[in-house]
Amino acid sequence: MQAERTDRAAPEWKVCTEVVLLVQTAMIGILRLAGFSVARAEEVDDVAEGDVYVHADTRPSV
Repeated sequence: MQAERTDRAAPEWKVCTEVVLLVQTAMIGILRLAGFSVARAEEVDDVAEGDVYVHADTRPSV
């Protein structure tokens, strides 16, 4: 059985890519407002496209 090939130019892939970008942007904004250090995975690791790297905040615990 041959593996199915994916056409990244297909309309459903374009929509998926747009949704991933919107969710990633929203997550980064929310986490930064909460005091976390956040970076797009693409800035750190070229394999983890669409992911977000989060580092714990540095605020003292109450």
